[in-house]
Formats: sequence, C-alpha cells, structure tokens
Amino acid sequence: MKTKSRFGTKEKVLVIILAVLVTVIVFTSIFLVRGTRRYNWARQEAEELARQYGKITTVDQFYYFNREEQYFAVLGETAQGKSVYALIPEDGKEITILPAGEGISENQALTVVQEAHPELTSLKVGLGKKNEDVVWEVSGKKGDTWTYILLSFNDGTVLSTIENI
Repeated sequence: MKTKSRFGTKEKVLVIILAVLVTVIVFTSIFLVRGTRRYNWARQEAEELARQYGKITTVDQFYYFNREEQYFAVLGETAQGKSVYALIPEDGKEITILPAGEGISENQALTVVQEAHPELTSLKVGLGKKNEDVVWEVSGKKGDTWTYILLSFNDGTVLSTIENI
C-alpha cells in the first residue's frame, strides 16, 4: 500500500529553498564575524598602546597600513588637548608618537589624491612607515582595478603610485 505525503511538491521545494537560505545566512555570518575579529582586536590593542605610550585620552581615528610591514595608527588627543598620531608596528615595538601638526592630515592627503586622480572612487586611507618615512597610503578604485598612492606625511609629496592592481 502506497502512503501519500501530507506535503505537495511546492511545499517540499519551498522547504528545500528555505533550508539552503538559512545555511547560506549562517555560513555568511560566521565568515563575517571571523573576518572582522582580527581587525577589531588590532584596533583595540592599538588604542590601548596609544593611550599608554602616546598619552592619548580620546581616540578619534584608527588606521591600518599593510605594506612590507604592517602598522596600526591611532589619531587622538592628549589630556592637554594636543592632537597626536601613534604609529604602532605589528610587533608592538618602537611606537612612534607624532604631533598631528607636524604633517598633513588625512583630509589633506585625500585632497592631493582627488586632485591628481579624480577618477578614483572608494578611497581608503592608511598611515604607516615605509623605509622609516611616515607615509599616508591612499587607495582607490578605477573600474575593476585599484590604485595605491603613497604620500609623505611631512609635506604631502607623492612618493609612489601603483596602478592597475
């Protein structure tokens, strides 16, 4: 004797689609959480070191720089109201503290790049060191490719440009 299912073909297809969607959502969530965990940890560590060594009491901005060496940078204010950058290498040694007024700001770096490369979109900024020089790295998209521009922190001079990556 043949038993008939309570569910028709449409209901079975709907259940399968729903199960696939739930699985995709769960795995996407896990991927996103794992992907941002390192960034959030790095930011927290950088802010802690900036408070300790740079005497920063208020954190305004966090930057991530990844070239030959990886740097984390924090812009903040001291208790005396002075804006300073704390540049922290990945290993946490030799932290550099710079008064913000000694160089160009993030907005000034963006302006230099936007004037030279108005076609770039999705601009991202990092602060770090290259060959012991403090640099701003501005990256942006042009179509399907990326452009990376290094600028001197001191005066905004373009040090290098890498295009079509």
